[in-house]
Amino acid sequence: MVDNPKQSDCSTFCPLPWNSINIRNNGDIRICCNANSYTANRGIVRHDDGTPYNASRDNLQDSRNSELSRDVRATMLRGEWHPECERCRQEEKTGVLSRRQMEYNDWDLTPETAEELTQEDGTINTEDFNLEFFDIRYGNFCNLKCRMCGPTDSHTWFDDFVKLNGQTHYKDTHERIQLTKNAKGRWETDQYDCLKAVTCTGPILRNTQRMLKNFILWVANHLLLKNMLTVWKDLYIMAVQLICRLSTTQT
Repeated sequence: MVDNPKQSDCSTFCPLPWNSINIRNNGDIRICCNANSYTANRGIVRHDDGTPYNASRDNLQDSRNSELSRDVRATMLRGEWHPECERCRQEEKTGVLSRRQMEYNDWDLTPETAEELTQEDGTINTEDFNLEFFDIRYGNFCNLKCRMCGPTDSHTWFDDFVKLNGQTHYKDTHERIQLTKNAKGRWETDQYDCLKAVTCTGPILRNTQRMLKNFILWVANHLLLKNMLTVWKDLYIMAVQLICRLSTTQT
């Protein structure tokens, strides 16, 4: 239990480090999609050797007690802002409704309950906290190239990236990305395909089955209808309560 004199202070508390799994489009697991903005780490949860937890090879339960996950939870329960949460801090500082505030209102988890069931270093027993929010991104296959985006989230950015930077490679959180030209003369890579295969989805969901209670699925930049229907079928079978939200580019 955290020795925290501000146990009723919710000014920095967010339920996501306790009740969610967030998967980037390369399979890397992160603390929150908003943590993509301000730090060099971009919210990625890592093993002790520094390699990212990745949904295509790692146990999702283990990732919930990564060093970063523990540190974020302990920091929140002290009533402090963690560096990975800087975007929400900046938004609230300027009077904008932040993701943290929205999530705090959406879920039943309170700072008092989280504190009671969280160890001083931020470690949790994952059986005490149901996985309620699942944000999964299926690769970077997208037929739009928005100005605020880039090659990590949209494959249609590849051509412009090469023209603007004069190079055919860049570093993402999981590895160095190398672009090559296909038979049609377009730049491409298969280094974002780990979650496109339906065979990869089953193990991911089976890893969450025992802790699954209320499940929300976000699928961004996702034009692979076959995969989406397979995921929803698996969730329908496993979930006690199921709310599915689909986030797409609507194109």
